[in-house]
Amino acid sequence: MHSALSCRLFQISTTVGNAILIKKEVLIMTSLKCTVTNCVNNAKECCCRPDIKVAGACACDCEQTCCADFADKTGSASNSSCDTDIPNEALHVRCEAHNCVYNANGDCDASNIHVACGSCGKPDCKSQTECATFKMK
Repeated sequence: MHSALSCRLFQISTTVGNAILIKKEVLIMTSLKCTVTNCVNNAKECCCRPDIKVAGACACDCEQTCCADFADKTGSASNSSCDTDIPNEALHVRCEAHNCVYNANGDCDASNIHVACGSCGKPDCKSQTECATFKMK
């Protein structure tokens, strides 16, 4: 099984007065698993897009989130929206779920994220996918 990774670069510095004492960059990596197999962007439980967005700004549980980039294979979209079927191993995960403990200024900082079929089990629209990793603050 392949895994896609979400990467963000942070600069951390400590200051005393006007002097910077320590400055370093920290790379945050998130492993992504997507089990929504009828999405055109899914290949081997990974996403072939360069990034995804988890929607659900007012979500209070995972069922109120969704992958905003879901596109049904059987619908009008016949090819991946990024013209590739190669799993992306440097995937950026943007997060609109403000109530999630893993939302860090609009990015997901969970060590692992799982995008799954919604509670009905048959995703045919964006609202029937979910971020199964969502955890209420």
